[in-house]
Amino acid sequence: EVGGLAQESEDWSSLAAVYEGLLETRGAADELGLLRKALRLAHGKLQRKEDARRFAERITALAPDDEEARAALESISQAEERWADLLKLLHGREERAQEASAKVELLLQIAQVEEEKVGDAAAASKTLQRALEVEPKNRRVLTGLARLQESLGDTAGLRETLRRQIPLEVADPRINLLLRLARLEAQSNDVAAARSAYFE
Repeated sequence: EVGGLAQESEDWSSLAAVYEGLLETRGAADELGLLRKALRLAHGKLQRKEDARRFAERITALAPDDEEARAALESISQAEERWADLLKLLHGREERAQEASAKVELLLQIAQVEEEKVGDAAAASKTLQRALEVEPKNRRVLTGLARLQESLGDTAGLRETLRRQIPLEVADPRINLLLRLARLEAQSNDVAAARSAYFE
């Protein structure tokens, strides 16, 4: 009843205190539902990130696959620029993902954080190579990997990636990739491979 009155008056701080008190006194049967309510309040109405993190972590301890709690943890980690925490969460989701497309999307997110937030292009490159093991013909992954390999000076890796990209393209994009590969082959003194790329 007290919780209902607090909610009707939009006294969210009082309602949060009610939930906290109930969590201390009620049994495990009520705990998950109360934690979810407390999380929504802390993360939404009150914007109390530390409380929201605490509630979300307690939820995932009870229900590891709870998407709402994991989404809240990811949002908080991103807002607080806790990139190691965010990567751990994303890796966990990727490991649990069943569909190939979902795994690849998560690996793309991980690579983006590694490159843009952590500044680790080498780790991002390895992550995209893992994504290619899942979907070998994914254009987004191939394009991102080629860019990273070029920035890292990984000529051998870049040549291999371009060879995988070329069959997937037509017209001008295919020609541009062929010319790019031919230049790399020529720089590596592989005359035969360079000639093959130019005249393919």
